[in-house]
Amino acid sequence: MKEKTYRVYIAVFFIAIFLFLFFSVITFKQINDLVTIQNQVEHTYEVQQKTQLLLSDLINAETGQRGFLLTRDSSFLEPFHTAELKINGHLNELIKLTTKDSKQTKHAAHLKKLHKKRQKFLKDVLDDYAPEGYMTNSTENKIYIGKKLMDSCRDILVDIKNIEFAKLQNKQEKSDEKVRSASIFALVAMLVSLLIILVAFYKIDYDLNKMRRILKNLNLSNSKLTTAQKVGNIGQWVWNITKNEIVYSDQHFRQLGYEPGDYPHEVEAFFEMIIPEDIQAVSKIGEHILAKEIAENFIYRIRKKDGTIANFLSKYNFLEDENGDTIAIGVNLDVTKDVQFAEDLEFRNQSLLKANNELSSFNYIASHDLQEPLRKIQMFISRIDSDEETKISGRSEQFFGKIKNAANRMQVLINDLLAFSRLNKTDKVMEALDMNILFENIREEWLQSIEDKNAEIIVHDMPKINGVPFLIQTLFSNLIGNSLKYSVEKRKPVIKIEHKEIGSQKVKAYHGDAYKRFHCITIKDNGIGFENEYAEKIFELFQRLHGKNTFAGTGIGLAICKKIVESHDGFIEASGKPNEGAVFTVYLPVDSQTPG
Repeated sequence: MKEKTYRVYIAVFFIAIFLFLFFSVITFKQINDLVTIQNQVEHTYEVQQKTQLLLSDLINAETGQRGFLLTRDSSFLEPFHTAELKINGHLNELIKLTTKDSKQTKHAAHLKKLHKKRQKFLKDVLDDYAPEGYMTNSTENKIYIGKKLMDSCRDILVDIKNIEFAKLQNKQEKSDEKVRSASIFALVAMLVSLLIILVAFYKIDYDLNKMRRILKNLNLSNSKLTTAQKVGNIGQWVWNITKNEIVYSDQHFRQLGYEPGDYPHEVEAFFEMIIPEDIQAVSKIGEHILAKEIAENFIYRIRKKDGTIANFLSKYNFLEDENGDTIAIGVNLDVTKDVQFAEDLEFRNQSLLKANNELSSFNYIASHDLQEPLRKIQMFISRIDSDEETKISGRSEQFFGKIKNAANRMQVLINDLLAFSRLNKTDKVMEALDMNILFENIREEWLQSIEDKNAEIIVHDMPKINGVPFLIQTLFSNLIGNSLKYSVEKRKPVIKIEHKEIGSQKVKAYHGDAYKRFHCITIKDNGIGFENEYAEKIFELFQRLHGKNTFAGTGIGLAICKKIVESHDGFIEASGKPNEGAVFTVYLPVDSQTPG
């Protein structure tokens, strides 16, 4: 787009220049024609002037002749002779002026010929004129012929004047036309020039504004880059490999505790700060740069101005400038905190590994060492309870019953703890599960409790979901068992299980892909319910809302449910109202492949 616009500007510019030159040439030609016409007009005026002078001289000569003939006064001969002398000069000048016009040249030649004849007859008349003052027949005849010659000369001069006058009119018309044309072309040339100036002004103003915006954006970008370097503690360097010249940014100096320019812009000055043990590895990075290769990431140590050790990581890439020089542009990242965090994380991982080993030992003890004496206690309690000879009665029987219940709760607690701890070790192989079949299996699992409480479980049409079979069955078995356990006495338990597919926007706890889809499965009961302020607490380990004497349990079941849902990248939430019931909502990803 920018290239196309540039070409349009160039085309318009050259068209404007062409039009300007075209109209300038036309205007120059018009002005040149006007000058030519003006010269021709002056020539015409000069021819007319010479014609008028000739006519005047002829008249003066004839007048002088008549004056002398009438008065015999020789003073009249002076203008005669003067006029005759001028006539020849003017006649020669007229011939020169009309050399380019064949018709006028012919008139001038004829005029000259007539003048010679007339001049001869005038002299003859003067010579023949009798001293006594009378004229002979021959003299009168010569005067008559001279008059006719004079009339012919006058007629020729009139014809010359008429021709020149016609030329003058024609040239005047051409001059007027040329003036109008020149004015029009001059106006057009001026308008084109003005247009070129306006276009040039607009283009210059546009380019200046564009340059100002670019400069402003460049300054803003530089400011952002400088701020980002300060905030991120990132130093920049530009290495001209062709010329072996390097330039460091101001933040590069500040990274090391120096002020900009405290040490030279040289690679060697930077190498002097590197810890000796790391110089060889950093030198290899320099060799890769000189070979125009990208080196592997390597964290090296460098001593800052205050003597502290910092961990740096250099990253770079290559480009070529307008001169063809190879430029390496890189940054130095201060990863000291990351290194410390990695070391702390490694220490924590080792601690966690140790804790996991201890937990494994606890699991072994719980599954073997703790259960063995517990089984013996339960065995002896059973024998005492069934042996008639050791039959206990009265207050001792009450105490014995409490011992029996405590042993049973201990067994349940150990089993739940084992189940919770084994969730991390379960092989998480995903399978497509038909939830309709799964809920039928759960119904069979809780059949005795359902019949005892006359409970009704309503399962709407369920989908197939991806999940670990054992874990998904444990999840919904625990939730249904929870609804059966916390039912209201003398109220028929009704448990409704429904499904719908929803968008991620409706899952409050999810903050990821806005287009992700979830299975939403709700288990709603009409049991004792709970206050919503405990909606999150009930999923914590060993958390119970009711006394152990009111409802049996260890406070681990819902914690197991939450852990199973989270291992499938899902969410679980609960809500309830006291004495009205509770609703447990499970969100599982539609496209779930492997649980975390």
